Amino acid sequence: MRILAFGNSHVGAWREAWEGLYAEFPDIEMDFFSLPEKIHARYRLRATGLFAPRRNVTPAERERVAGINGRVECDLSAYDHAVWIGVAWHPERAAELAALGDPYPVGDAGAGRPAYGAGFVTAALAQAAEGVAEAWVAVPALRYRPIVFGRPVYAETCLASGHRLYAPWRGAQAHTAALQVFLDSYRAELVRAAAARGFGFLAPPADLSAPTGLTRPACLAAGGGAVDPAAPDARGDHSHMNALYGRRCIAHLLAEGLGLPL
Repeated sequence: MRILAFGNSHVGAWREAWEGLYAEFPDIEMDFFSLPEKIHARYRLRATGLFAPRRNVTPAERERVAGINGRVECDLSAYDHAVWIGVAWHPERAAELAALGDPYPVGDAGAGRPAYGAGFVTAALAQAAEGVAEAWVAVPALRYRPIVFGRPVYAETCLASGHRLYAPWRGAQAHTAALQVFLDSYRAELVRAAAARGFGFLAPPADLSAPTGLTRPACLAAGGGAVDPAAPDARGDHSHMNALYGRRCIAHLLAEGLGLPL
């Protein structure tokens, strides 16, 4: 079985993990194609299954991509399966709801927080999921459904940063029970939205998450997670993960995405 793992810089954790893992799966060949995020945003997955640069990718950027991968494009039709890694799926939508109210009957009626009915939660998260999945254009030439594997949820270390990017997660931290319900519902809506466009969808496996809904710090790549006391509002790197994370994601793909016995 040949599997293509392609996407942005988050492919790196998978590639690193596979170097110590492939001997356990002699019947699987995993190939990798990774791009810096700013270049990845200007690549297109075509209806033919070709993942290729748009015209605004410069010759210098093409050369950089070739230096990383030995090629400037990849063809999903040459593989038995493909997984698109590091795609934005915006779990912050669930965190924003958790910061504001509780899904009925979760929560404390005396806390003065609104209780959202099941219909409202489903409708709100379905709308958010549809907005995310609009970018996932069908690939009718393929004999299989590509799988979108969402980018890592930020590590818990982000809570020490004052950057606005992490504000939804800071706001939800006093309401982790509500957060888990919203996250579960949002994942389910993304699976449905993806299927309607001919894709599978996998969020990072839940056992990589702390009770806060954020990724466990042990999964961070070397150098990540630092918050500079002199610049507490800096964004920092709380999203790039290590081989431990990549190994668990590969197992999640094989078992849950492809249904293989492990």
